[in-house]
Amino acid sequence: ADKWLLTAIAAVEKNIADESYSVEQLSSDLCMSRMTLYRKIQASTGQKPTEFIRTIRLRRATELLREGRMNITEISYATGFSSVSYFSRCFHQLYGVSPTQFTEGS
Repeated sequence: ADKWLLTAIAAVEKNIADESYSVEQLSSDLCMSRMTLYRKIQASTGQKPTEFIRTIRLRRATELLREGRMNITEISYATGFSSVSYFSRCFHQLYGVSPTQFTEGS
């Protein structure tokens, strides 16, 4: 992967519990304009920056679900989702199962 992409992932991970961490903050952390960030993320991942941030949050959520030390409510807040229902909806969109089904399946 591109070095800047790894930096972008690390920046999101560092702020993962902050639900207000936005594309603006990511572009500022990476010292690039929002437009440049948009183009680079789209080119590298095929995602919009908001989807990119959400995917990193959800990937971290799967790790926490596998560890089994936190419940779904705790995990949704730990990964920066404003509500459990929004977290569950995003999780289902990406993985095709609910967080509960994911836990039961792993």
